[in-house]
Amino acid sequence: MHVRQEAAWQTRVEDALEALTPSERQRAADVLLAPTRRLAPPIRGDAGAFFVVRDVDALADRGSIAAAVVHGGASTTTPHLPDPPQG
Repeated sequence: MHVRQEAAWQTRVEDALEALTPSERQRAADVLLAPTRRLAPPIRGDAGAFFVVRDVDALADRGSIAAAVVHGGASTTTPHLPDPPQG
């Protein structure tokens, strides 16, 4: 019985969230996650460290680069094509 109730509520919540606009969905996520953020201990690290408590979305558009951390260089230039086969 408990499993069926859990599945029914999960479906209700998912349906409700999917019906929201992206900005409403972000606000709902902020409200739902607020209690866990207050309980999470602060994390400290070296300079340049990147820590994630939940999900991370790194989105790029129109030839840009999106990354959480880049070690070394990054470029948006078009890669060189290989030389044509000879012979």
